[in-house]
Amino acid sequence: MRELKATERSAVLAMARVVGDASQREQLLRDLEHCHVELISPDGGCLIFHIDGYDRPHPCGQDTFRGEDKFPVEGVAMDKDGSRIMVYLYSDPNRRVLELELVKISADSTLNPDWSTFELT
Repeated sequence: MRELKATERSAVLAMARVVGDASQREQLLRDLEHCHVELISPDGGCLIFHIDGYDRPHPCGQDTFRGEDKFPVEGVAMDKDGSRIMVYLYSDPNRRVLELELVKISADSTLNPDWSTFELT
């Protein structure tokens, strides 16, 4: 696990500032202050958030975990090779930050986002 890189944090904070109602935004911003991330895909396209002191619902319980939900905000950045990368932020059923996903719109699956080009869509 690691801290979010400054460039990743900046993009996620931009997304968090426009998410949902005030209480949802505040919770997301608090979560970002107390989390670490784990890279779970070899291409760098998926980071899972681990929030200090928070126990996530178990994914295989009796209807206690319906899966992930996308926050109602999306972003886009350019890859170093000029391809577009779509940026999505997901939550768990308790609306706590769960995952940052990068999806490259290109046949080349190597990800090298230029976070200085990030913008909300």
